[in-house]
This record gives sequence, structure tokens and C-alpha cells, in this order.
Amino acid sequence: MRRYNEMALMQHIQEIMDQWAEQFQACQLIFFRATSGNRKVLFGAKGSAIDKDDPRLRTIPFQTRRATFKEVKRVHDQ
Repeated sequence: MRRYNEMALMQHIQEIMDQWAEQFQACQLIFFRATSGNRKVLFGAKGSAIDKDDPRLRTIPFQTRRATFKEVKRVHDQ
């Protein structure tokens, strides 16, 4: 059951990233926060909207909380 849920989540994330591909291409910088295992979800799939070697990628250099709009605003302010 756990593997199924993990695979479903990965597929859902890839679908969202595919839908946002045009917006990603228009970005000057792309900030993200992900553990090493989760980076595979973002950048590991064939034909991913973002390549792991994209020079626009920047990690967020401090701890973040749950991914909410409020947290995104806090990170942006910092």
C-alpha cells in the first residue's frame, strides 16, 4: 500500500510539473527545498519540466515548514 501511494504521489507531482512547464521556462530563478530522496521526484523523471542541472535552480538555504501559501510568503520575505 505504501509503495502504491508513493508512486501515485510521484505521478501526481510529475503531472503538475508538466502542466506548469511553460511557467518554469519563463522563470529567471527556481527556488526549491527537497531532501535528496525527494529531488528524484522533482528532477529524476524522463522528460521532466526541469533538468537537475538547470543553472536557474537554487536551494532555499534554511529550514522550511509544511508547504503552504503562508510558508511560501514567509520564505519569500526572508
